[in-house]
Amino acid sequence: MAYEPLRKARYRVETGETGELIRIPARKRLFVMLFLPVWLTGWTAGGIAAATQVVQGASGFLVVWLCFWLVGWVFAAGVLVWMLFGAETLRVDRGDLVVALAIGPWSRSKVYNGREIRQLRASAQPAWLAQLQLPSPLSGALSGAVKFDYGARTIHVAGGLDEVEGRLVVGRLAGKLPPSAQAETALT
Repeated sequence: MAYEPLRKARYRVETGETGELIRIPARKRLFVMLFLPVWLTGWTAGGIAAATQVVQGASGFLVVWLCFWLVGWVFAAGVLVWMLFGAETLRVDRGDLVVALAIGPWSRSKVYNGREIRQLRASAQPAWLAQLQLPSPLSGALSGAVKFDYGARTIHVAGGLDEVEGRLVVGRLAGKLPPSAQAETALT
C-alpha cells in the first residue's frame, strides 16, 4: 500500500533586505485561464461594434450599454492578469504587518500597526466563496486563510491559501509581531 503524496505549501518564504517575505502566487484556474481569452475576444468584438454604432449616431441605450460593457471587460481582463502575474506578499517590518498585492511591477501595499493587531489566526474559507474562485483582490475583504482584528474590523489576507497553509503562515508571522497579536484560539 502506497501513501498519498504530501502536497507542498502554495506560498514561498523569501529572505531579502527587509527580512522574511511570504509570497503567495495567485491561484491558477486552468478552465478560467483558457476561457477568458476566448470570451474577451468576443466581448471586445461586441464592444467595437457597439462603439461604431454610437459614433454613427445610434441611441443613448448603446452608450449606457458600453459603460457596462467596459466594466465587464475590465473585470474579466483583471481576473486573467491577476491569475497570470499576481501575487500577495506578507512581511513584518519593525513590528508592523505589511500586506501587498502585486501584478508584475505594480503593487498596492497596506501597513497595519502591529501594536493594534489582535487575534491573529488561521481561518477556513467559506465554501460558497471558495466555489466562486475569485482572485484575492476581489475576495480579500470577505475571506482569507489568515485573519486578524484591527480596530473595529476583521482583516482577511492570504486569500490564495487554504486553512492548513493559513496556520503555517500564522506561525511564521506570530513570532515577529508584538505579543498583543497572538490569538487566544488557533482556528476560527
